[in-house]
Amino acid sequence: MVSSNGRLDFLCNNEPEFGSYCLPAAARNCPYAYTIFPLWTALDTDIGQVGCSAWANGCGVFTSISGTAPNRIFNVEWHALLNFTSNTPQDFEVRLYENDPNQRFDVIYGNVGNAFGLNYLWVGGVQGPPGFFTEDFCQTGVSPPRTNVSRTYTFVPCGSPTPTATPTATATATFTPTATPTATATASPRERPTPRARPTPQPHPTP
Repeated sequence: MVSSNGRLDFLCNNEPEFGSYCLPAAARNCPYAYTIFPLWTALDTDIGQVGCSAWANGCGVFTSISGTAPNRIFNVEWHALLNFTSNTPQDFEVRLYENDPNQRFDVIYGNVGNAFGLNYLWVGGVQGPPGFFTEDFCQTGVSPPRTNVSRTYTFVPCGSPTPTATPTATATATFTPTATPTATATASPRERPTPRARPTPQPHPTP
């Protein structure tokens, strides 16, 4: 949903209102979750006002597409005046990139006029689910954001946890020598021969 008050609501359609709030903005009709705030303040895009002559095509919110698929750029440009004034042009644009890996979008500020004597609040940034937001500026009084500058926003997802290998103690085989029996010589008794009787020679008669 494109709001004339300088918002892009992607989740819920909050109706235009005269106020704006520093981020994170509390819910109104519904939460401001997933909302881009290029220049959130009280704006008037009605045609026919004196300040609308600042643009050839007058006041309003204009959209266009540049580039070719699948890498197109969707452009949303505001030609607006501060509410209750007729000569304070607020010229800014959002560019949404198709198929960008980081979901990139740009905010380009042209001429952002002062509001002398009026207490306006200019808010720029982006708000996601509860607790997640990026505020570029929240400026009050007669100090609008800088003109002729641009901002680039990208979404970088958190990295997935990487498992880390932890060494585990492993049993290691250790060689332990085993005693091997060794043959030992043992003396065994032997039988001794028994002496034999030898015949005694006998004398023979001499012839």
